[in-house]
Amino acid sequence: MVTVVRYENESDEALIKRFMKKVTNSGVLQEYKDHQAYEKPSDTKRKDKMIAKSRINKFNEKEKEVAAFENANKFRPRQKQDNRSRDNQRRPEFKKPQKVEQKEPEDKPSTEALKNLQDKFNKKQS
Repeated sequence: MVTVVRYENESDEALIKRFMKKVTNSGVLQEYKDHQAYEKPSDTKRKDKMIAKSRINKFNEKEKEVAAFENANKFRPRQKQDNRSRDNQRRPEFKKPQKVEQKEPEDKPSTEALKNLQDKFNKKQS
């Protein structure tokens, strides 16, 4: 016998749903349907054998699919996965520009020497 106790603030639909779930899991309805009409023992054995056979066939088919999948991937060389882009195109690598330090000449010409050079240059042009 299946019993269901109502929870606080539980709707009628939820209570009925929980009850139906318990009934189907307990197998009460299936047992009732099985006993509605008499079934010969030979028929029940035949039905049980057919169910077992179908279960074994289903298991064998799944094993074949798994074996076929494993054999198909066994001889296929692995491909390297490129996570950069979807179409596996390489992006050009971006190199940061290096800082170039400018060295100042050790011997700086004095301001007087620069003035003398400018004077000489101006004289040659004139």
